[in-house]
Amino acid sequence: MTADITIPDNNGNVLAEVPDLPVSDLVSHHQNKELFLLLSLDQQSPFPPGDYVIKYVVSDDISGDCFEIVRNIAISG
Repeated sequence: MTADITIPDNNGNVLAEVPDLPVSDLVSHHQNKELFLLLSLDQQSPFPPGDYVIKYVVSDDISGDCFEIVRNIAISG
């Protein structure tokens, strides 16, 4: 499994992006309906205060299926 993480500004301009991040090497003989993943972000140069959106797209490399998580965040000064 891999994840793409994108952080656009309010105008849709991409400020930061992490493509094809390996997140899990899950091997199962049964169809899984739930999965726990911990995805964390760290910055060396923090964004200025403001409102941002973080978009995660997690993809199953075998089936090609994916799901998306979108979170609004605010950075205060």
